[in-house]
Amino acid sequence: MRIITSLIFLVFSGLVFAQEESSIPQEKRLDYAENLEENIKYIEEGQHSKELYMNLGYAYYQDGDLANAVLYYEKALKLAPLDSYVKTSLAQIRAELPIQVSDIPDFILVRAYRSVSNLMSAATWSIIQLIFGLMFLYGLYQVLLKGVTMKRTYSWTLLGVLLVLSLICGLMSYHSKLVEDGGDQAISMVDQELYKAADERSESVVTIGPGNKVFLLDTIGDWYKVQLRDKDTGWVKKEKVRLI
Repeated sequence: MRIITSLIFLVFSGLVFAQEESSIPQEKRLDYAENLEENIKYIEEGQHSKELYMNLGYAYYQDGDLANAVLYYEKALKLAPLDSYVKTSLAQIRAELPIQVSDIPDFILVRAYRSVSNLMSAATWSIIQLIFGLMFLYGLYQVLLKGVTMKRTYSWTLLGVLLVLSLICGLMSYHSKLVEDGGDQAISMVDQELYKAADERSESVVTIGPGNKVFLLDTIGDWYKVQLRDKDTGWVKKEKVRLI
């Protein structure tokens, strides 16, 4: 009886210990140094991982720098998009941002476009675009100059499909290249205005607070054309945002 009681006590103690251990923030259990300077040094040395970004984001959060905290948790989420812990941490930090931007989900076709474009590199999409483009030109040559005897409606339909596929691959290549060059998303690092044009003298659309995410749509000189999470669009200075 005493042996059974001892075993029950050990099992119970183990469960309590495991629960207490799991309640410790994950960042505290990482092998990386806990202070900002050392974590930044790791990144400068070329180290990149979900854990490192989480640790750095947590350090910035503890330091009261919410913009950088969001930036590095977003970087962690980019490496592990299904990680519920990172998502929860991001939601908690965003709830403390001084200026809140409502999140309106993208249309399903936009989400599909972004997901598909990330399946292959920009170079691969460009090669596929070239193949469809050459097929279109060859088909056009056969129809107009060689007098191919296929039904006229069928011929033009096929050519139209090839042209559309070539254009779609071009868009995929553009988005994939944007991601490869640093990403299609950024974080506002300071309070700033969202302008209607790439000029500080133009009309302001809305004020963007630090820590808010923007989606890059275009670039001109020192400006990015961006879209906010609530779908407002406008222009911001490149120096005032950081790419995720």
